[in-house]
Amino acid sequence: METYLAHQLPDKAGMYATMLGLAVLMFLFEWRMGLLCLATVVLALIVMLSLMTGPTLKRKLGEYNKALDTMSNEAVEYVRGIPVVKTFGQSVFSFKRFKDSIDHYRTWVIAYTIDLRLPMTLYTTFVNASFAVLIGLTLLVAKNGNVESEYLLNLLYYVIITQAIAVTLNRIMFASENEMIVAEALDKTGRILSIDPLKNPEDAQLPQDNEMELTNVRFRYPDASRFAVDGISLKVEPGQKIAFVGPSGGGKTTTASLMARFFDVTEGSITLGGVDIRHIRKQDLMNRISFVFQDSRLLKTSIRPISGVFKTDWRCNGSFYPFSKSIGVVMAHFTHFQNRLAL
Repeated sequence: METYLAHQLPDKAGMYATMLGLAVLMFLFEWRMGLLCLATVVLALIVMLSLMTGPTLKRKLGEYNKALDTMSNEAVEYVRGIPVVKTFGQSVFSFKRFKDSIDHYRTWVIAYTIDLRLPMTLYTTFVNASFAVLIGLTLLVAKNGNVESEYLLNLLYYVIITQAIAVTLNRIMFASENEMIVAEALDKTGRILSIDPLKNPEDAQLPQDNEMELTNVRFRYPDASRFAVDGISLKVEPGQKIAFVGPSGGGKTTTASLMARFFDVTEGSITLGGVDIRHIRKQDLMNRISFVFQDSRLLKTSIRPISGVFKTDWRCNGSFYPFSKSIGVVMAHFTHFQNRLAL
C-alpha cells in the first residue's frame, strides 16, 4: 500500500501527463505522420481496455492473489513444521497439501497465460507498429523520388517520439495492474472490517444440559441469493453421536458453524440445554462446544499453549497436571500405534 501511494500513484499521474504531452507533440510538425502513428496507438489502447483490463482481469487477479497466498502460506507452514514432520514420519502426508497448492497455482497461471496470449500479441503488435507504418510511408514517398531533407527530419522525429509513446503506454498498463491488486487488497480488508462481531447477550443464561436442538433453521450468507441452510430441524441428545453426510455445498459445514455460533441464524432458533445460544455468553458456549477444523494448521509454538488456545483457564491456577495428563494419554495412544506397526 505504501509503495503504491508514495511512488506508483504519483508516477501514474506523471505517465498520463506525459502521454497527453506526447499526443500534442504528434501534431507539432507533420500532422499526417502524427495521425498515422496515433492510429496504431489507438488500436493498442482499444485492445488493452477491452481485452486486458476491466472486470474480467480484476476477477482473475483476485484468483491469482488467492492462489499465491495459499501457496505462500503452505510453504511457510511446511518449512516451519519440518522438525515435527520428520519426528512423526509424516513427510508424504504433510507435503501433499503444499504440493496441491503449487499444482493449483501452476494450473491457474498456465490458463491465465493462455487466455492473455492473443490479446498481448495484438497489443504488442499495435503499440510497436508505428515504426513499421513510418517505414512503409517512407518507401512510398521514396518511390516517387522526391524525398526531401525536411521529410527525413520529420521521419526521425516521429520514429523517436512514437517509441516514447510505446514505453509510456506499457508503463500505464502495468501501473493499472498494480492498481487493481491494491484495490483487491483494500476490498478484502474492507469486507473483514465490515463484519460486525457477535455481541454477548445482556440477559445471559446458562444451559441446563448439553441437549442441542435446531428448529426450522434457515441461514443465508450476506449478499447471497439463496439460503445455504433451509428449514433444518433436529435434536441431539446428550451423549448422542451424529454425522452430517451429503454432497459438497449441501450445508454441512454451515450447519456445524451455526451450532458453534460462528454466525447467527437468519430464521429459526438453535438451543443448548433449552436456552437459545444467542442468549448464552460466548465463553460459556465455548466451554461446552469443542470443534476440529477440516483444514489443520501448524502453529509456531509449543504444544502447551495450543492445548488451551480456546480456554482462558488452561493453566488451571498454575497446575500443569491436567495438561500433562492429556499429553500422557496422547503419547500412550501414539506408542500403542507404533507397536502395532512394528508387528
